[in-house]
Amino acid sequence: MLLLVLGGGSFLAVRYAEQHYPEHLPWTPLDLDDPIGTFTGCKLSALAGEPHQCRQLLDDAQIDYRPLPSRTEGPHCGYDDAVLPDPLSCLARLPPR
Repeated sequence: MLLLVLGGGSFLAVRYAEQHYPEHLPWTPLDLDDPIGTFTGCKLSALAGEPHQCRQLLDDAQIDYRPLPSRTEGPHCGYDDAVLPDPLSCLARLPPR
């Protein structure tokens, strides 16, 4: 009986955290409207090599951007699939003071 209560309580706690604190759970999707949490860095790192997902995240957050041309300046210096966010659309997302 005790295991059933502990299991049910754990399940409810995780469901609550998924709804109210998704930034602290590694399996929830990254949302730029969420505050920075424990796993935000890991979620951002997971976007490396996934330019379509990165652009989709910016589109979902309504952040304007423009794609940049690929650039290579040496064997380990350069980028592909980069974007430049519009500073004004980023500023519009800041909370009021």
